[in-house]
Amino acid sequence: MAYKAVDIVLLPSLSQMKLLISMINYKSSTPFKLDTRSCLPHITLAMAYVDEDNLFEAKKAVQSFAKTSKPVNCQINSAHSYDSPSGDQLLHLKAELTEELLLLHVKAKELLAKYKAEVIGVKAAFFSPPSMENISTHWVDEFYNKPDFNPHFTMGSGELIEGNLPISFEISRISLAHLGPYCTVWEVLV
Repeated sequence: MAYKAVDIVLLPSLSQMKLLISMINYKSSTPFKLDTRSCLPHITLAMAYVDEDNLFEAKKAVQSFAKTSKPVNCQINSAHSYDSPSGDQLLHLKAELTEELLLLHVKAKELLAKYKAEVIGVKAAFFSPPSMENISTHWVDEFYNKPDFNPHFTMGSGELIEGNLPISFEISRISLAHLGPYCTVWEVLV
C-alpha cells in the first residue's frame, strides 16, 4: 500500500505569507526555509497518513469542510524557540487559541480521522526530496495522541526580527497539504 502524510491546514494569503517570512533572519544551518511556493507558512489543524486509495475522498471532504467554514482571526503575540528531538532549534510564532480556532481543529481532526491509516513511521509518505527526518514521522505518528492543541507557525531556525509582534490577520483558506520535512507544506492537494 502507498500512503501520503497529509495535513489539514490554515493557509494565510500570499501577502500574509510574505509578511510572516520577512519576520525571521534565518540561520545558515536552518533545516528548512519558508517560501511562498514549496514550503508554506501554515497552521496545522490535523495531520495523519492517508492511504492513497482514500485520498480522492479525503480531498472532497476537505473541500466541503473548507466551503462551510468561516474565516478565523489569527492573533500572534509571541515567538518561542525550542529544541526539536532531532537537535534543531526551531522558532514558532504562537497563534492565540480562540474558540473558533479550537472548533476548526476539532472538526478537522474528526474529519481526517475517517481517512487516517493505522500505520506509523512511513517516511515514503512524505514529499521528497529533500531527505526526510525522523522527527517528521514522529509528529505525524503522535498527532492523535496529543491532548492539547497548540496553534502556531513553525518558521525554521533563526531569529525573530524585533518589532514585528503582535500581528493580527484573518485566515480564510483551509487546504489539504502533502507534508515534507519537519511537517512543512510542500504541496497543496486541495
